[in-house]
Formats: sequence, structure tokens, C-alpha cells
Amino acid sequence: MTNRLVLVNDARPNQSNFRIDVRRRSPIFNATERIAYLSKIAKSNKEIKFKKLFPILLKEEFLELAYAKIANNKGSMTAGVDGVNKNQLEDKETRSNFLKDVIEEIAKETYQPLPVRRVEIPKRNSNKKRPLGIPTFKDRIIQSAIKIILEAIYEPIFSVSSHGFRPRRSCQTAIHTIICRKYDWVVEGDIKGCFDNIEHSKLINILRQRIADEKFINLINKFLKSGYQMGYGIDGKNPIYYTEQGTPQGGIVSPILANIFLHEFDKYMETHLCNMKEAKASKEYTFYRNKIARLSRAISDNKTPYHMTLEPMDENDGINFIVNSKEEAMNKVEEIRIARKATEYQSKEYKRMSNRINALKRHIEQNKPFPYQSAKNGEERVRFNTREEMISKLLEYKKKAKHVPRYDKEDYFNNKSVGYVRYADDFVILLGNHTKKEAKKVKEVITEWFGKELSLSLSEEKTLITHSTKGFRFLGYDIVNIPKQDGIGYRNFSKVYVPRDRIKELTEKLDNLLILHYEYPLFDLITRLNRVISGWSNYYKICNNWSSVSSKLDHRLSWKIIHWVGRKHKCKITKVYENHVVKTEAYGATYKQRIVDTIGEKTVVLRKFFDYKFTTTKELNNKIRNLSNGETEEYNVALELDYLLQETAKVKRGYSPREFYKIAEENGYQCSHCGNSTNDLIVHHTRLVKRHSRKDSKAIAESTQQVPKILLCVECHKKVHPNSKAIKTLAKG
Repeated sequence: MTNRLVLVNDARPNQSNFRIDVRRRSPIFNATERIAYLSKIAKSNKEIKFKKLFPILLKEEFLELAYAKIANNKGSMTAGVDGVNKNQLEDKETRSNFLKDVIEEIAKETYQPLPVRRVEIPKRNSNKKRPLGIPTFKDRIIQSAIKIILEAIYEPIFSVSSHGFRPRRSCQTAIHTIICRKYDWVVEGDIKGCFDNIEHSKLINILRQRIADEKFINLINKFLKSGYQMGYGIDGKNPIYYTEQGTPQGGIVSPILANIFLHEFDKYMETHLCNMKEAKASKEYTFYRNKIARLSRAISDNKTPYHMTLEPMDENDGINFIVNSKEEAMNKVEEIRIARKATEYQSKEYKRMSNRINALKRHIEQNKPFPYQSAKNGEERVRFNTREEMISKLLEYKKKAKHVPRYDKEDYFNNKSVGYVRYADDFVILLGNHTKKEAKKVKEVITEWFGKELSLSLSEEKTLITHSTKGFRFLGYDIVNIPKQDGIGYRNFSKVYVPRDRIKELTEKLDNLLILHYEYPLFDLITRLNRVISGWSNYYKICNNWSSVSSKLDHRLSWKIIHWVGRKHKCKITKVYENHVVKTEAYGATYKQRIVDTIGEKTVVLRKFFDYKFTTTKELNNKIRNLSNGETEEYNVALELDYLLQETAKVKRGYSPREFYKIAEENGYQCSHCGNSTNDLIVHHTRLVKRHSRKDSKAIAESTQQVPKILLCVECHKKVHPNSKAIKTLAKG
């Protein structure tokens, strides 16, 4: 099908849903309807090229939607090179004037994104660091708007094998896709510096295959070329490093652009994907399974006496046959009679041959049609007169079935399969019924393809070939295929395990949190730990060893905290149990003893890892994929590397949930200045706390506790501290 241009503003939606402007003869969309209709067009024809996307960015209500998408992000308080964050745009009138100025710049095509502020964050389990770009808040709003448009027109054509940075996709949906497949070898792909090495010219050419609006593409190109600098300031003191390739990690639009770029590899892989056909079970295995099932039902229903056929005879013993005419039947009778003379009279073989002779004679005498086939597999019917006989035969069949291969080897390895799953720049290729030599060939082919088509290279150290029974690491999970007992094939689903090094990392973080909070009350410590427990458990509760892992972690953490309290208050363990360990109905487990702490009427209860019950990947996949009405779930992000640093920063600022609830219980949950009752209250220190002059966290805690404190709402706190970067959610603990 040839590509055709679609003018989005000239399209005619259903008039019952859209209002038509007669003068312009085009529908008048609000922001949500505009994107919904754009997505509808993209789904209806995946070959369409889109025009007039640029004018969508000139609508204030659309930029308001883009702002709302990022306003509550964790990074919204982090400023770019201009030092501006969300605080300066919280006032609606100020934001409206700001967006109007932005629209004017975009319309005149004078808008130029500022360089991103680059910081370096540590890589997991490595001394190396990864660059992270932080755009200005103004640029983030525009990038958010571009992302909304790109998602609307690209989501319908993205491959089902792609799971990274996409709506209703997550790490768990990717894992679910893997464990349902049958495979022998795994090619673990890792693209070397993917985000940093994307060629701008190739990316722009790929965008032009779907977009026919050069103004819109030029705007994207401006973000790609905006460059970066290593600090704050737009006065020119910091040098700007212009980028000739790559999309900045941390940019709002970077993930969708990377997905569009790597979609070319998804399309290439789709031409090679094939599912493994289920191999037919061997005749002997099928025979025994059928007999076991029939006998089990008969025993359950108390069917006695019961008639059933016994094990099959050798197909080449002359008893199993097909005759096509009366003459052949007569000859077969004589043939069996001659063979019968060689057997012992009234033996099992003699009786079977006699049964065949009599059956053939009856068929001839009754003039029944030909061809005639002897009894299936030469089976002989037997009568069981008692339940005990049936049970004895059932046990005999079960014992024999254990030693019968389920599949015929030749049939099993006749067909091959290729599976593929990608999450951002990490991917795995699952090869079923392939040899290691073939797996190496696949690795060579895709390495060559990446270099030729996308000018990217695969990391030689991280692009591995692994047998499925050895297990491989993907998205922080260990995935292993378990062979069947007969040695042919694997169990229906792969097993997913929590990696040992991730457990070790978690225990180290928990220990560090205990150390950091030693000068703080137990109330604050439990509040911090609950967040860590919740995030880590939601990510790893799909693992098959979750029950044992969660139990061990709970046992270890409970004793650590109990001894922590004992050392802090210089009391015996029995005293700690009396004051802080109770049976409670918290989190739906009434039989569990919990560590608690109370401030006034407010009680905080330590969560347990075991509270998060094991959930199959299928259940979680269905829950994530069926979300609607803009709901979100915290299943797609593992525990962040910088979480501990964030918690440390809160401690150093002197923030304490215990202090918040103590003041709230004494003075009520209302602002001390305006008297408004609200959930967004911040602990305000009435005197300046010179934290930077303090040498350690203990001194900071002491200086903070000595200063009188009150509760203020966000607006009053901003008036007291006009330049404050206080986070509204800080007061929620």
C-alpha cells in the first residue's frame, strides 16, 4: 500500500462527538479529543503519513495537558541550567502567561531549547558513571507535548515485542512474554551506548517515514542539537558542548525517540520470528496417559466390573493388519493359522491369534465392507472384577509411564522457533531447537545488521550466548529453563528468581538506613523502611523463590530493628518487645507480630516483605495491560539507585515524620498562619537552622529539634521562604 498524506485538521470525525467550525470547515478539538482522534487515525491505517502536527503545539490547552503530565514527576523540582523548577509555575495565571510566551516563540520559529544540565550518576555494580541530562522546565513542557503526539501516532505500529517506556507495558510484561516460550539458547543483546550513539540523520529519516510536517521534525531536531553543559547558568560562563549524535538520557522525549529508532530492529526481527509447534507425544506415552486417566475415572466412579484394553502388541507381529478384499482376508486367516501352530496351546499369543481368526471369519460371513482393520494396536480387552484389581493395574501403569519419553526425539527437533523481547536498549533472542553454532551465527548476523542499518554496535562483553538451563539475567531477574525428567524438552514455564546480588544490595541499603537514622526516632525509621519494602516487593513478588526470600528478609530486618532500638535506648530485648512489638490487624495479617511506634494518636507499623504475596506474571501482566482511565501502577520501575541518597538528603534537611505528627496532634492539622485545613502541610522552623555548619547528622538532628516548629500550608510557606524548593509531598512522610 502506498503512503498517503492525512491532514489532521481536515479530517471529519463523528459529528456527534465533535463540533464543526463551518467557516474553517474543520473540527474544533479540545486537547484530549485532538490526541484521541490522532490515535484513532493511526490505528485505522498503519501506513498513513501525518501532516499539520505543528499547529497542535500552538494550543494553550494542549501545553497545559503537557504540563500536567510532568508536574507531579519526581524530577519536577530539579532545575535545568536556568535554575527554574515547578515552583515558579504553580500559579495558574503566571503559568498561562508563560505558556502564551512559549507558544509565540514556537509560532515564530524562534524557539531554541537551552542546553541540558548534565550530571553523572553511578552505574549499578560498577565504578563507571552514566551521563544524565536534565532539560530546563520550559523545554520539558515542550518535550512532553511532542511525546504525547509521537505516542499517539507510533503506539499503534510499535511491535508487541517492545516493552520499554510504553503505556501499559512494564518489566513484568516483558518477563511474562519470555517465560511462556520454549527455547534452548538465548542471545542476550546489549547495545553499546545506545542513547549516546543514535545518529540524528538516521533518526530524522525514520521520522519522515511517518511524519510529513517539516516544522514539527525541525523542532525535534532542535532538541537533539541543543547540547549540554556541566553546571547551572545561562550567562555563558559554562561551556556548551554541542551534540552531533545521541538523545540525552533524562529528556522527556528521549525514550520515545529511542523506541522509534529501535523499532527498525523490531521490524527486522518480526520477519524471522516463528513459534515452536507443539511436538506430538509419542504413541507409547499417549497410550499410558489415556489408560491412567480412564482407570482413575473408573475407580473414582466405582465402576466394577470394568472392561479395558491392555498394553499394545508389537506392530510387526502379524496380528495388526489391514485387508482390502475378501480374498486377502481368506489368505490372512490361513497365514495366522500357520503362525498359531508355532505357539503353545492356550497361551496368551495363541488366544490373541484365535481372536483375530474368529473376527475375520465373522466379517467375511456377514458380508461387511472392506477394507478391514484389526483391533487398534493389537490391544486385548480384559475384565477387572474388583476395585483392588483396578488400583493395582493403575499403579503398574503409573510406574511404567515414568520411564517412557514424552516426545519422540526426531519429531521434537524437527521444527525450530525464534522469539524476541526488547526493553529499551536491552533485548533477548530466544532460540528453540537450535544448536550453539546456529546461535553464534544469529549473533553475528544481528551485529552486522546493527552496524550497517543503524550505525550502532553491540557490546562484545555483554552480548552473550547462554543455554536456557544455565539461566540468564534480564531486567534484574534470573530466568532459568527447567528440563523435564525424561530429558526431552522443558517444563511449561521458565522459572524466575530474585538474584542473590540484588538481595545483598538491598540488605546493605537497609543497614545504611539504620545507621543514618540512629539519632532519629523509630517512627521516622519505620516510615523510611516501609517505602523501601513496598517498592522492592512490588518488583520482585513475581519470582518463584519470593516466599523464601521474603521470609528471610523479614526475619533479618526484624532482629536488626529490635537490636537497633535496644542499643539506642540501652534496654533489654524483652523491654523492646513490650513497648514496640504487638499483634495487629495492619496490612491484613492478624497473626503477625509487628514492630510499631506511636506518636499521639498516630501509629506507624513496619511492613513485612511477606505482606506482598507471590503473584504470577500472567496475573500481573493482565492487570497492567488492562489499566484504563489513566490509572498507573508502580510495577514498571525497580528500586532506584539513588533512593538512599534521597533519603539521606531528607535526613540532612532535618525532616522528621515524628515531628510532623507531634505538632499536628498538639495544634491540629491546619496551617498556623491562615488556619486552612489541608493535607499539604510543611514543618516550618521558626528560626534559621544553620545545617551546613554542622559536622554530622547527629548535630543536624539536635539543632533541628531545639528550634520551635509550626505547620504551614504550601502557599504560606512560599510567602515565608520565597526562594524555597520545599516539596509539597515532604510533609506526607
